[in-house]
Amino acid sequence: MWVVQPRQLRLQVGDGPKVLPEDAVAADRLFESAKQENPRIFDGPVVLVTASSQDGLADPLMLSWSAGSYRSLALRRLGHRISTLFVTALITTKDGGVLVGRAAPHTAKAGLWQLPGGSVTPPPPGRALDLSYLAAEASRELLEETGIELKPQTLSLWAVSQGDHQNIGVCFRAAETDWVDVSVVELFIRLQIDAEFSEVASVRTAAGAAELGHGVDYLPQYLNLRRPGRPGHPPQR
Repeated sequence: MWVVQPRQLRLQVGDGPKVLPEDAVAADRLFESAKQENPRIFDGPVVLVTASSQDGLADPLMLSWSAGSYRSLALRRLGHRISTLFVTALITTKDGGVLVGRAAPHTAKAGLWQLPGGSVTPPPPGRALDLSYLAAEASRELLEETGIELKPQTLSLWAVSQGDHQNIGVCFRAAETDWVDVSVVELFIRLQIDAEFSEVASVRTAAGAAELGHGVDYLPQYLNLRRPGRPGHPPQR
């Protein structure tokens, strides 16, 4: 796994995964079987990352991407390296921590603590997949999952990670003045019929996150980066 804080991120359209016809058929069968076991699974659009510059060590960081669907992920079970692109938002809480949520049982990462965020969908025709588009995706996910409304232009690139499943995560940091009250987010979640989070919390350190329970792979790495003098450190009030 790697985590970097690049000054710039550039994205370019690349070729999709090279898949033999027999593997494509096998992946379709695996996906349809999974759908029968879990009716919530759907074949929605997703951005696949086909290459990254020097495994995240270059600055600017370059990512090549192609449009795909969740059905593509079944190829992993056949030995293919399939990476998706997702966004997260680092939001300071009223008590100086970071807002994290525990994924609800019906979600892909059920039970895991994580930052608000989600998979990136390919842009519509005529729209570029660039940093501003990713910020808009992070803003949308933040609103859907927590009820927090922040304009995309107030979010800034903070970190990029690649985890154990090879997925690439782009983390945006909210302005330090845009802190949130966890109790307000808790109320929002209770009022949702199908909330993405089952609970939320404020956490300051990787050790604190571990005390909450199992979390996604990038969370301790991000929290270790967030220390005095680093972007994302809460303001003194």
